[in-house]
Amino acid sequence: MRCFAAIELPDGLRRALRETIARGQRLAGGLRWSSADQLHVTLWFFGETANERIPELCAVLDEAARDLTPFDLALATLGCFPSIRAPRVLWCGVDDPRRGCAAWLGAAAPLLARLGYQAESRPFMPHVTLARARGPSESAAIRRVLAAETSRGRLSTASAPGMASMRVEEVVLMESRLDTRGARYVPVHRARLGPSVEPG
Repeated sequence: MRCFAAIELPDGLRRALRETIARGQRLAGGLRWSSADQLHVTLWFFGETANERIPELCAVLDEAARDLTPFDLALATLGCFPSIRAPRVLWCGVDDPRRGCAAWLGAAAPLLARLGYQAESRPFMPHVTLARARGPSESAAIRRVLAAETSRGRLSTASAPGMASMRVEEVVLMESRLDTRGARYVPVHRARLGPSVEPG
């Protein structure tokens, strides 16, 4: 199966970004837009993984989460990869003041290395992917959306208390399934942050 480790977004953040996506689609409908109910923060992409390796991946996610504590994330400004001159991906940045994502990566990387997974060389920047260009000709469409959202000065829900922030309490192993509508993400395992509580 094709899988990755991620942080799922709660309904409030998905609603916030659904509005942003809807505005973007009106400006640049040709981009490949993410479905709001599938939005997430990817922590580690494992790619195609044999089914028999899934249990050891789940065990590693549990071990990495054990010594961490829940942390807060908030939606930040929009941006793009790899550059504003030739953007291919439109994303919403994530504010992580306690560097909880980095702490998880620091705990998970040596454990995953034992299984043959190597961390990416580029610095990790937590984000939520909103849209992808189907080809180089659509770079202008991403710039157009960025300019329009920048002129707004903020995300549409930034002034709504509690709507643009979340408490992260688990990391989820997700399976990416392809169907006629594109990729669909299905939770496979949930690793709770903090020590496990044994039933009394």
